[in-house]
This record gives sequence, structure tokens and C-alpha cells, in this order.
Amino acid sequence: MTYDCAVVGCGAIGSQFESDERSEAILTHAAACSAHDDTSLVAGVDTSDRNRVAFEERWGVPAYATVTELATEHNVDLACISTPSETHADAIRAAVDIGVSGILCEKPVATETAAGADVVELCESADVPLAVNYTRRYAPGCRDAREAIRAGELGSVHRAVFTYTKGFLENGSHMVDLARWWFGDLDRVADARTDVEADATLWIDDVACEVVGTGTHTYSYTAVDVYGSEGSLHLIDDGNVLLRRVGQPDPVFDGFEKLMDDRRFETGIYRALLTALDDLVATVRDGSPLTCSGEDALRTLEVCEEVLEGSP
Repeated sequence: MTYDCAVVGCGAIGSQFESDERSEAILTHAAACSAHDDTSLVAGVDTSDRNRVAFEERWGVPAYATVTELATEHNVDLACISTPSETHADAIRAAVDIGVSGILCEKPVATETAAGADVVELCESADVPLAVNYTRRYAPGCRDAREAIRAGELGSVHRAVFTYTKGFLENGSHMVDLARWWFGDLDRVADARTDVEADATLWIDDVACEVVGTGTHTYSYTAVDVYGSEGSLHLIDDGNVLLRRVGQPDPVFDGFEKLMDDRRFETGIYRALLTALDDLVATVRDGSPLTCSGEDALRTLEVCEEVLEGSP
């Protein structure tokens, strides 16, 4: 079966991010819908005339001003929502109203937990799977890192540092979600502050996950450093590269060990949108559990609100 897809929000991540034609990167929802073997991109939706024209020219399918207009011409199976964050909840409601079978929404699921809880409950009641694109969950290398941490390959882990730029809900929430996915659900928030950007220590069991905002909005940057008793993991290049380091005898100082590079590989994050869509298709087709469900995204949003509310 082929699932007809519509992209709701034809801006950057919906349609306009482009990669080199020689690259295998999938950087937009429209590209993912076009590339997936079991989906077909049939339409877009955007309130901007300019975005609609650009979408039609780029993808060769029609674009509409509203989801209601879309529904008059198409019976859409899957909706990919990439509108501005503050409109995610309304876009999810509109997609449910026209009877879609599944939704893939950009993070955050909403900008307030009350709205997030409302749409998660709505999707559950309507039996519409709601997936949320916390991208690192869909990168194979990040999944491998999670398994390595949980298998004890780094030894005992007591601290991890998650660094971000360009806003707490936009990029910082990626770090909060990754901490929860790698280490487990939150025990408590400590030392929440907003002096430069929203920062906090998220305690998960015995692991102190330090979420640190640089306060910078001129460029994008995320990095993760996990330190264990036997080695470390470093997620660098905005999540594209994972570096593993292990303790080795120091070549200079006898009797000491130092961390030295053991393995470096790409995580596959530049094709994560295609993996996210594939994840949703599998859920719609045979009920497979979602990698990042609406409930997962709602819990991440609740932690983000707790950080913001706990900041002096």
C-alpha cells in the first residue's frame, strides 16, 4: 500500500532546505515523502503565497492555503507538520479533523503542556498515531550510542553535558529529549537558571545531565559529552558524528591513562527524517511502537516547562 502524504508548512524543514544533488541527505519532509518507497507526496499546505508557489515549482504537486482546502481535493493518509512551533497544536487538530491515519510533527509538540496534552489525548481518542521529530532518536548512530551506554560499555556514567544554541524550546528541547532517551525518565530538575539561556541539571538515576545554553542565536550548534569510568562518547558536528574514546596507557606519563580516540563514525542524522517517516508508516501499517510518540514529546515538554518555571 502507498500512503498519500501532505506537508503542512512549506517553509525550511517542510520543503526549502536543499542539499547538494550528489548528496543522499534527506533534509525536508517533502523530500522524505518523495523518497520513501511506501509514500507519495500529493500536496502541501501553507498560508504564504510565496511558499506555496515555491513548493509547487519544486515538487510538482499542488499547495493549498488551509488544511480544509486540502481536504476538498485529497484524501490524505499521512500529514507531516512543519509549521511554526506555536501553531503545531492547531495543525495537529486540523489533521485529525480531516481523517488522516497518522501524523509526523516537528518538535515541540506544542509550546505549552496544556495544549500538548490536549492534542496527545485527541490523537489517542481518534486512534491516530502521533510521531514527533526529535531527530536524534531517528539517527542510527545515536541509537547505537544509547545501546552502548545502557550496556555499560562506558563503565559507570555519572555526568553528561548537553550544549545547545538558538533557544531552549527550539534546540534545547532536543537535548532534554536526548538525555531522557539515553538515560531514562527524569528524577528531578536542579539548578535551573536563565542567566544567559535556560540551563539546568537533570538528574536521571545517578547521572547528572547538564543542559547548557550558550545564549548564541547567530549560528546553530549542539554537542553532547558523556563521561564514564571506562571511556567517553562525544556527539559532535551538530549530531552528525559520534566519537568514542577509551582509556589507554599514557604514552608520556608511566602509570597513567588518558582518553584516546577509539572510533569515529557518522550517525546518519542527515537521513533521520526518512527514518522518522518510515517509523510512522510501520506504526500505521502494523501497529509497531513509535520511536518518539506524542506522549514522549509531551514528557519532554513538561521537563522543559519545569526548567523554565524553576529558573530565578
